[in-house]
Amino acid sequence: MKTAIVCAKGIGDGLLMRIVAHNIPDAVLFHPHGKLLSPLFPEAKFNEGTLDDYERIIIQNDNSKEAWDLMRGRDARMQFLFPKPCSQMREGDFLFDPKSTVVENLERFIGNRDNGIEIGRDLSHRANPRRVVIHPTSGDARKNWRPDQFLRLAKSLTGFEPVFVMAPEEKPQWAQLENAGFEIVTFPNLLELARFIHESGFFIGNDSGVGHLASNVQIPTLTISGNPKVARMWRPSWCRGSVSTLKWPLPNFKGIGWPFRDRHWQTFVPASRVLKDFKRLAHG
Repeated sequence: MKTAIVCAKGIGDGLLMRIVAHNIPDAVLFHPHGKLLSPLFPEAKFNEGTLDDYERIIIQNDNSKEAWDLMRGRDARMQFLFPKPCSQMREGDFLFDPKSTVVENLERFIGNRDNGIEIGRDLSHRANPRRVVIHPTSGDARKNWRPDQFLRLAKSLTGFEPVFVMAPEEKPQWAQLENAGFEIVTFPNLLELARFIHESGFFIGNDSGVGHLASNVQIPTLTISGNPKVARMWRPSWCRGSVSTLKWPLPNFKGIGWPFRDRHWQTFVPASRVLKDFKRLAHG
């Protein structure tokens, strides 16, 4: 049976939904950044044809317009994966357990957590055990810890070797890191980034696809997040990892135009707490 897997647009979503695609024979993953992901999955198929060509369609519901359009026009071929309850759920759809991570939920859905990632055999896992890869950006600025906090954390990592990674076009905005004596490394593609992370000791970053990539290549991760509820489910969890987040949820008054949590959560996750959480991860 020809199967299409329809994925949300994030790189992390692509890595996660590759779990489903990898464990269904000849499944094709539809992802807007399939060309970026393809070097990590040389045997995988991305974005072939249209959904009309497929007998089974598995759709990640991310509450996007695209997902809702498919829901409104759904037919018997379609099965939806719901991270939380939805009025549009039908028999045969799969509802995540909120107490489990996305990796764990997808493993429960498909029976395996392997997504088929391949980064080469000429590597030595954690060959640089004191190197801490720090990724200070993400696809959503609201999820990002402040630059001064990342700099303060890096200065506090005594006994470790912090290295910052980011996309080449982001580097000019982070000159303060190099001015403080820290190395910024960029890579031409996700494969080279994954290989570098795989030979490092640890990873620290915002809630982003690169954190999932680090976990996917079996590197312990620390994720900095302003949303404890979301972080519990969506944290990287192919490998050992933890989350630095708020001690209690902050209100987010979007309905009255005052998204307090989105704008101010960073203040409530200080560098001292993230350092403490990292030490627990490193020595635990």
